Amino acid sequence: MIVFIMKTLLAVLFLFSILRLPAGADQEVTNYPHVKSGFYGKVYAKSVPNEILGTEGSTKIFRVGETEDTLVATYPWFTQELYLLDTYSGVSVVRRGPWPSGHQAKQTDLALEFWIDGMKLQRFSMLDIAKEPDNVSATVSHYTVIREVLGYKWVDPLGWTFEIQTHDGTVLIFCVETGRMSTRKSLRKMDGAQLVAPWQSVRKRDVTRSHRAALWHW
Repeated sequence: MIVFIMKTLLAVLFLFSILRLPAGADQEVTNYPHVKSGFYGKVYAKSVPNEILGTEGSTKIFRVGETEDTLVATYPWFTQELYLLDTYSGVSVVRRGPWPSGHQAKQTDLALEFWIDGMKLQRFSMLDIAKEPDNVSATVSHYTVIREVLGYKWVDPLGWTFEIQTHDGTVLIFCVETGRMSTRKSLRKMDGAQLVAPWQSVRKRDVTRSHRAALWHW
């Protein structure tokens, strides 16, 4: 009888604790080693954490070969989310930061980092992306400023870009080869004769990195 009463009491206490949890309570997913394939499957990444939470660890980028794979770069960080693309200038890596706690965008919270063949191009904080601290989507204990990752896109004649949509619906466009950020409104109109004409007879492979970067207006 005593055992039955104790089990019933424990069950009631457990149920009470669940009911007291705030609606929308959330927690971060713990880290685990994982592999991510790149766009077109030509490259892949293996990211291994040192800790259960955080960004301590390493990420290795490999290019797929017929008999064996080639190590392209090793990065001194772990990430749960990254994007890869093998370009003519090297292997583009876009690293997304961890899910930050709080309810306002901060300069210290990583949103995106752009790398290519081991070289860091640009780093963007949550505040860089949001522009305003309150321009976020928040839960009980965490927030985000990115509504959707649109990913890699080829834009003639700019070359490869990486796009995201922010919480307020703004589409931000990043140059894969420089990491620079812009918006659709601030780019030159693609139907302008002065912009398009010089590139109409040029193959994608022949458009140099410096030429493409010069077409961006920042």
